[in-house]
Amino acid sequence: MKIAIAQIKPKIGNVSSNTLKHLKQIMEAAVEEAQAIFFPELSLSGYDVKMAKSLAVELTDPIFDVFQHQSDDFQMTIAVGMPILEKKGVSISMVIFQPDSTRRRYAKQYLHDDEKPYFVAGNESILIEVEDNCKIVPAICYESLQADHLSAAVAQNASLYLASVAKSKEGVIKAAAIYEENASKYNIPIAMANCTGPCDTFTAGGNSGFWNEKGILQKKLNKMEEGILVFDIP
Repeated sequence: MKIAIAQIKPKIGNVSSNTLKHLKQIMEAAVEEAQAIFFPELSLSGYDVKMAKSLAVELTDPIFDVFQHQSDDFQMTIAVGMPILEKKGVSISMVIFQPDSTRRRYAKQYLHDDEKPYFVAGNESILIEVEDNCKIVPAICYESLQADHLSAAVAQNASLYLASVAKSKEGVIKAAAIYEENASKYNIPIAMANCTGPCDTFTAGGNSGFWNEKGILQKKLNKMEEGILVFDIP
């Protein structure tokens, strides 16, 4: 089972430009015969908490249609980041497309203090099944560092814990140490899809990577490059 994580440099607020970046990397993942590709936190809008409300859309918005078409054409699971309008506010969401299926969204459950004035928290986890033998539990940035969130993934017999993040250089260093420890402790592979370039009040640190179930970093991208990282899940 080949899984891809994407590292992009989003243009804050420019959904059209960012969509083109996504489509390019989806094509690259298709060439590599990946069965799924995951993008960083708020990858379509860019990570800027103050702009999120003005950029937020409904889950049914036509801007997502192109990703469903790509999912159907390539028989690939695709997960992108976007602020989504909820009944009580705006969520930091991962929108998930699977072949010939209805799109779903996972809303970030554990918000950082800086995010709480701008977003509402989700209240349920989600399990993404890729074909018959790969179960992926997504986490969005801050919550991927919380023991309770990972424990819930382990309880679901996840094959992979997938962290979609927007982290600075310092944040990546902290997260990498935690992912290494947790992968080994819980015997679960962990992947991190980060962005690069300007984000809100910081610069994203890239270094997207994949740690195996022993906590060993198997592959990573550098701090600046845009591209995909493909790895195998047994």
